[in-house]
Amino acid sequence: MSGLPGAKLKFLQEIFKQGGSYLISEENYIRYILGRERIGRADGQFMIPSYQMDALMKQFPRDPRAWEKALGLREGSLGSNPFRVDLTDPISHGLRVAPMDISGSNEYQRTDGMTPGIYSEGVTDSFWNPEVYGESGSISHTGPQLLLDDGEDATRLMLGAAEAEAEEEEEERVVEVHTEVKVETEVEEETRVSVGPTDENGVAEMNVETETHTSTTVTTQTTAEIQKGPSNDNGMEL
Repeated sequence: MSGLPGAKLKFLQEIFKQGGSYLISEENYIRYILGRERIGRADGQFMIPSYQMDALMKQFPRDPRAWEKALGLREGSLGSNPFRVDLTDPISHGLRVAPMDISGSNEYQRTDGMTPGIYSEGVTDSFWNPEVYGESGSISHTGPQLLLDDGEDATRLMLGAAEAEAEEEEEERVVEVHTEVKVETEVEEETRVSVGPTDENGVAEMNVETETHTSTTVTTQTTAEIQKGPSNDNGMEL
């Protein structure tokens, strides 16, 4: 670990007391941060004080090319939608001046601990990913299309909006319809027999009355097999 003699080390610790920040392209965020427990270069992660990063973004809002120039990064290295990584306590993670021969060094690095845009620069050891351990700091999307004035995490908001839009576009498609018709008929007969007076031969007259009651019940049951899927721009299910 590189050290700084006396006053310089004290100065560096003072300006990083409120945290340190650095920018990383979306591609490198996916490659080196997303899903990892620890992040930052093993031999030293470059960063500037968080309050200076705030000032940089206020001076050049939504302008990754200006950020690259001010921080001494190669043109285009941040892409179009970079992420901002904030470390809460750089001092406890080995805050020090950046050596000239570590992996993140380039031709724009200065020997006085400043970036080309005159922002104070230091390096730290790797640290716990704030997306896994929130107390370590924070990570937010700062690209020109996604930067929010209130500082919310634009990445998550955009993902949430995309998911909501996909749900709204989801269609129901009837694959097969089954209709079942049941007819039930119930017949009930009631017979009444009455015996009348007998005739001269002793034969009694019999009267037979029959009533028939018929009831018919028709039951129809329709079932449909539904398959859900998102639609494309043409309204066709994928």
